[in-house]
Amino acid sequence: MDQYRSLAEQFRHDSLYIESGQIYENYLDDNEEALVSYLQGHEWSHVIRLFSTSLNDRHDLYEHEFLSTFNSFHDDIQRQIHNDYEKFQSYTKRLLILRTNLFQYIKEILDSGRDYDIDENDDQSDNDDQQMNDDRRTLITRTNRHNDDSGSIRTRLTKKSGSITSSKKSQRRAAQQQERLVQLKEGSKHEDLALVRELWLLITKFDKLNFDIRHMNKICYQISTYQNSLDYEQKGELLQNKYNEYINSIEKQLTTIWLNNLDQQQQQENVQVMVINKKIREKFKKDLDLISNQYRVSPTLTSKTSQWKLVLFDTDVSV
Repeated sequence: MDQYRSLAEQFRHDSLYIESGQIYENYLDDNEEALVSYLQGHEWSHVIRLFSTSLNDRHDLYEHEFLSTFNSFHDDIQRQIHNDYEKFQSYTKRLLILRTNLFQYIKEILDSGRDYDIDENDDQSDNDDQQMNDDRRTLITRTNRHNDDSGSIRTRLTKKSGSITSSKKSQRRAAQQQERLVQLKEGSKHEDLALVRELWLLITKFDKLNFDIRHMNKICYQISTYQNSLDYEQKGELLQNKYNEYINSIEKQLTTIWLNNLDQQQQQENVQVMVINKKIREKFKKDLDLISNQYRVSPTLTSKTSQWKLVLFDTDVSV
């Protein structure tokens, strides 16, 4: 028995909460410890199952352990979606300001009779840009030196091997330096790219919360049924409605963030505005080479595919 208990405790320590709870239930007949494991892991379906079977007469545990933990988790989720949405709005606002400033900058250049070349080097390049160029020049010099055909076959093979190794290191170092160029700090050269990257990650994280919220709503319904009250069902529905409000707002702004609304804009733009917006899109597409390919397109929102009431009667575990 001590061996099973030790294993259950180890599983709980390793965040294997279901496995820990099942050992307490099936091998140790310790349903209270099983409840602790399920509560720590937020495995609400297993908690509900315990209270409908072996702990059906433990109203004290239901009120003081289960409901208090569940309410805290609900409040954490509610606070998280609010904070994430506020951060999304803040990042989007910053990105819009940067693009508005870029639009005005390009317009001033065009109004002066000059052309805006997206490939033209920025006079305000930072030290990282210069260092990266130095590394590239060093790489070219090293490669040219190793391309010398003089010397023995062994010498030439050794030089060629060294050139490949140095080339890989320099390429990796250049990639790391490029990544460091994309900083979220306000006023940094590629702040817009950093914002796009952070928005992609934030939206993806926000979208994945849908699973937790849907599951919570099912548990809210089951609690309301157990208590013969609509309080928790309404609580879950309010959370889902707020989440839907936020995700709908995010979805409407995706095309603006990733500049995919070309056809809609062209119908309302004059010639100069069309030219400027085209240059902004071209610059954005070119600059995206500095970050991972996954950030080139807006994330897919899977949370739009279902409504919470459709999953209330799903069963996650067998009773």
